[in-house]
Amino acid sequence: MAIRAHVVNCADDFVIFCRPRNARAAMTRMPALMTRLGVEVNVTKARIARLPDESFDFHGYTAGRFDGKDALTIGSRVRSGAQDMKAGGIRAYYRFR
Repeated sequence: MAIRAHVVNCADDFVIFCRPRNARAAMTRMPALMTRLGVEVNVTKARIARLPDESFDFHGYTAGRFDGKDALTIGSRVRSGAQDMKAGGIRAYYRFR
């Protein structure tokens, strides 16, 4: 069974974006895929975060729910004191519609 997902990586860190119904399957398949790519998975850091109920940090960005002018919105923001990313790829994947 194929899992429709997007993988965003920066060096040896990565985030897998998928539908909630695919999260467990993605987490189960991820270690074997990363081993094939020569990347060791830190199982103590690996977790499933369900947006917008939860948030997570990734290379200076926090993804999750934020207070907007009129309503709560889902998106990302640069963490306080973090350097801005040079590539816009992560920002593009963090824009949830």
